[in-house]
Amino acid sequence: MHNTGRFTGLATGYAWVAVVYSAGSPALVHTGTAVAAAATLVLAAAARARLPQSVTSGGVGRASSESAST
Repeated sequence: MHNTGRFTGLATGYAWVAVVYSAGSPALVHTGTAVAAAATLVLAAAARARLPQSVTSGGVGRASSESAST
């Protein structure tokens, strides 16, 4: 899954650069890339906010090992 997402991102980025650069607007290449990066960060933060607390705190599996030691 990771490699599929990585390949999709690379292919989309290359396509964006090819289309915009051939249109003669190199400044738009960097603007579009910055907007895409910002959107990715916002989506990742929103997805993280929806995760259970045990996943975001790095405590996956920790609760069962702590209860076993008490």
